[in-house]
Amino acid sequence: MRFISVLLIFITTSLSANKKAYVSWVADDDRSVYRLNFDTGVLDVFSDNSVVKIGQFKRNYSSEELFSGEHGQLHSVKGRWLVSFSGSGQVFELSFQDSSISRIDGTYQHGYNFDAYQFERQGRIYSFGGYGFWMENNMLNRFDESAREWFHVSEAPYPIEVDEQSGIRHLRWYDKREDVLYVSHFRTLYAYSFSNDKWIPKGRLQKDLYTSGITNFNIINDSLGLAYNKSGYWLLDWRKNELHKLDLSANQEISARSGLDGIHCMYMKDQEMLVLRKTDKVKAGFFLTVLVPSNWKTWETTRLYTPYSWFKILFYTMCSLVLAIFVWIIRYRYQKVIRKKSDWLEFLTIEDRSLYNALLRSDLDTEEVNAILNLQELGWEVQRRKRSEAIKSINVFSNKALGFDIIERHKSEKDKRQVIYRLNSRLK
Repeated sequence: MRFISVLLIFITTSLSANKKAYVSWVADDDRSVYRLNFDTGVLDVFSDNSVVKIGQFKRNYSSEELFSGEHGQLHSVKGRWLVSFSGSGQVFELSFQDSSISRIDGTYQHGYNFDAYQFERQGRIYSFGGYGFWMENNMLNRFDESAREWFHVSEAPYPIEVDEQSGIRHLRWYDKREDVLYVSHFRTLYAYSFSNDKWIPKGRLQKDLYTSGITNFNIINDSLGLAYNKSGYWLLDWRKNELHKLDLSANQEISARSGLDGIHCMYMKDQEMLVLRKTDKVKAGFFLTVLVPSNWKTWETTRLYTPYSWFKILFYTMCSLVLAIFVWIIRYRYQKVIRKKSDWLEFLTIEDRSLYNALLRSDLDTEEVNAILNLQELGWEVQRRKRSEAIKSINVFSNKALGFDIIERHKSEKDKRQVIYRLNSRLK
């Protein structure tokens, strides 16, 4: 117990000492990137060829309250600007009217959701996943401003596990139009619908997105994203289920880190992507690169994921095919057995065989049987005896082959004095 207490104090102290908490955004009117330091309140602007301190924000909290060492996420929430930090769960409000920063949460150091994906939905901030204490979590949480705390919403349908492959937590996005959160776990893509609070396995992701290293992912807009790892770059279009392998030149390459404190690897402005690269070859210490995703060339286009519904269709198709083959085999074997049992017909006379074939078509009365056996010119008693002998001969052979009489005598329903001959129902 003492060891655990010391460990927690050490972790908390270490995180508290790392106070390089920044949030950055791109300007609305030009290509400048603004960076706000939450530890000092200093606001810097990065333009084409310089970085300049342009303001000082008042901090309505003490330095001891700031625990985050990660980049913050800026959210526009009902006309207000809120900043959330993963790892600590801290949430702040920016006021540009009086240049102030105020903390609006009451949480303490969490330490379980570093690098969580945070987004705004219908005026509230959500956070999914993240890692901490050597574990990768699967929780979706929502920040309640009135309670100043994060509340549990749902859990993805895969277990919490040791974080052995950090790349699995990067591929996730929220589609505002569809109101669906997409997350990946290894090669399975899951979709969470906020409307019915339900997780659905969408399909199996294209294998190139996963290597032995980390796959980084950045959202471009509500339907497009950029993924890259040591194997290359891909443009993801999740609404069209398309994955485009990009052919980027050297000056278009994007890295996970810009090399500048508090600066993200990319910023989207209209249809352009702004990338700040650190360098010691110019006085400003960086240079700005402007990329246009619509102009990117692609090597090939494949599916982003293979829907599991396709696997189900294939599975049921294979089952149906196997069943059809099984039925065909049973039918073939049955017909083969019937053919073997039908060999007894070869021992019948021509008249007896004609009688059997006629009975296959319909029931026969006495006169019809006499006609088939050519008994019309004989006397009534001889006809009766010949009919009886023919039917008995056929039934003797059928009994040996099939185990039952195939010709039966029945009284006519119209005239009880007449006899109707018909085949045994088991033969039909």
